[in-house]
Formats: sequence, C-alpha cells, structure tokens
Amino acid sequence: MHELKRLPNGKRVLDAGCGTGGLLDLLQKSFNVAGFDRSPEGIGETRQRTGLQESVAFGSIESIPFQDNYFAAVTCIDVIYHASVIDEGRALKEMHRVLEPGGYLVLQVPAFECLCGGHDEVVHVRKRYRADEVRSLLNETGFKVIKIFYRYPWLFLPALFIRKWTRGSQKSDLRPVNPVMNLLLFYLSQIFDSWLFSPLPFGTSVFAVARRI
Repeated sequence: MHELKRLPNGKRVLDAGCGTGGLLDLLQKSFNVAGFDRSPEGIGETRQRTGLQESVAFGSIESIPFQDNYFAAVTCIDVIYHASVIDEGRALKEMHRVLEPGGYLVLQVPAFECLCGGHDEVVHVRKRYRADEVRSLLNETGFKVIKIFYRYPWLFLPALFIRKWTRGSQKSDLRPVNPVMNLLLFYLSQIFDSWLFSPLPFGTSVFAVARRI
C-alpha cells in the first residue's frame, strides 16, 4: 500500500477489521503488523495465511483490543460501513486512540447511496458515504485529513446501472477475476488514484489518508 511508503520499515501497523488477512499478509513484508476481526473464521484464516498468531486478535472496531498510542499507522478498508458497526464515530475514536501522535489512518468506505443494490444486502452495508461526510467525521474525531478522494471512478456508471437492476435481489454482483485481468485492473486503479484523476467528484469508494493530531 503506497500510502504507507513514508513509514520506515519495521514500524507497527494495525489492520482494523482484517477479514481473511489479504492486506495483512501484504503489509507484513515491510512492517511489524497486527490485526483483529470480529469473525472467528476470519481470524483462523488470517493466522493460517500469514503465519501470525498472537498479533491477530478477536475484537470489535468499536472496542479495539490494543493499547493506546501503539501503532504508527492503522488501515481500515471497507469496515465501518458494516451493519454490525453501531457507532462509526466511536470506531474512529478507537483508531485515534491506538495511533501514536502523528500516526496515519488509511480509510476506505463505499460511496454514494445511489450505488446501493443487491450486493449491499449480501455484504450487510449499513450506509454509503460521500467524501465531505468522511472528512467531517475525521475532523470531529481528532484527525487532520491529508487527502481524500473517490476511487474507481471508471466503475461508477457500470455499477450504477447494475445496482439499479439488482436492488432487492440479495445477490452480489462481484465475480472472480482471472489473474491477467486482475493485474490490468490494479494498474488502472493506480492511474486513477494519481493526482491527475483524484479530483473527480464520483467513484465507487471514498478513500482517505489522515493523521492523528
């Protein structure tokens, strides 16, 4: 994750809501990592995938099972939108608490209520966000926003069309992607995440990098 390249190798990084450990496995190549999730199955898969044991814990985003001022960075990718999160502000305060002063938060949430569809039913989306709303939430919980933008603008119109016709279906529109296509999509995302495209006022996700004040 290039947003963390400014951190020296070996710094402590927490993946908040680590799921099955994909991001954690990537991060441990450069950092001293830890993670947590509320799913016992996810924790088991993460431990098997990463080889990490004690540093992968059971816990809630609203009550993070790690000490104050401990991590140089926290990643939280598509977590606080979930129906199981009752208080998103409390979740952000918990991430603020475990960060050391000046530590980084990398946050991503799904964007725009108009993109709500059958997929959202399947993955239990509580709400979708706009960038200005995310900025306000971060400011209110003691973060200084470094950058915030909409990701995947090239997917917005196809997603809008598909989600419109799948509302109420309780069926995800996500499908496995072959490795070549996955690599192409990765590089396309890198291009659109650059300064040239990041001001676009639409996309399927809101992405933010902030620092603890």
